[in-house]
Amino acid sequence: MARSIYIHIAFCISKCPYCDFTSYAGMEAFYGEYVEALAAEISHAEPQEPISTIYFGGGTPTVLSNGQLSAILAAVRERFEV
Repeated sequence: MARSIYIHIAFCISKCPYCDFTSYAGMEAFYGEYVEALAAEISHAEPQEPISTIYFGGGTPTVLSNGQLSAILAAVRERFEV
């Protein structure tokens, strides 16, 4: 049975007043460190069944650059069968 992965990107351009999700605005300086920490956490995950779906949420995942999103996906592909 295939599994799904949810990856939380905890950053936004601005925090919406109605949003209850863990997210932070004005933290652009931390995007790179967050991606590195996320990739490290993924590398420690225990692979089980293949991954059929990768969900990104947050925050606003598209605040990250294409390169940063690609790095996260590369970490997932390196650790799991996708």
